[in-house]
Amino acid sequence: MQTPKKRVLIVIPTYNEKENVAEIINKVDLSLGGACDMLFVDDASPDGTGVILEGMKSSNSRIYVMHRPGKDGLGRAYAHGLSFGVKNGYDYIFEMDADLSHDPEYLKVMLKEFDNFDVVIGSRFMGSMENINATPFRRFISFFASRYVKYLLGLKCLDPMAGFVGYKKEVLEKIDFDNFFSKGYVFQAEIKFRCQRNGFKITEVPIIFKNRSLGDSKLRKRDMIEALVLPWKVMIFG
Repeated sequence: MQTPKKRVLIVIPTYNEKENVAEIINKVDLSLGGACDMLFVDDASPDGTGVILEGMKSSNSRIYVMHRPGKDGLGRAYAHGLSFGVKNGYDYIFEMDADLSHDPEYLKVMLKEFDNFDVVIGSRFMGSMENINATPFRRFISFFASRYVKYLLGLKCLDPMAGFVGYKKEVLEKIDFDNFFSKGYVFQAEIKFRCQRNGFKITEVPIIFKNRSLGDSKLRKRDMIEALVLPWKVMIFG
């Protein structure tokens, strides 16, 4: 008997990403040969990203668009998207950025790891991998934040703040997104903490992270403050 084909969903939050959405759709399709669906979670982008995506959706049945009423944090956007994947019966659910910093070509490599692992992280900090086009300040922030939450939360992965991650459905079914403390980037560390605490097998594959070439960075001071404060709350009450 032939094994049923696994269903794959890629969750991609957007806020003012009109320059990038068409290219990321094309690159995901090229990587997986059209064997996946894509869910864009748009936070009422002022630049019309949501409208553009609705137009693309009308001619591509594998594109879904979730519209949120306003900007409510990257972490919340991912939580809504991942929950959508679980409710709709996808076997493997990925999260990745819309700015092309995460190369969809790595999706093929990450999918293979599900034979032995439950969570697959596209890691910026393995071997000689590097961040392309990043300023020294951005490199420092990325490295410091990752090490800070890694040791504070006792995480075993090298890149706990990574936003390029794949999950088996069974993992996300055990995660209660309603009880998350984080709204922004620290969501990435909090969900990995919860996955590790639940005993799921986590692995990392090396990627080269490319800073965006189009559009503006979404990292704000409040995200940095959350990165300093929230891990303590997760450690004590999580």
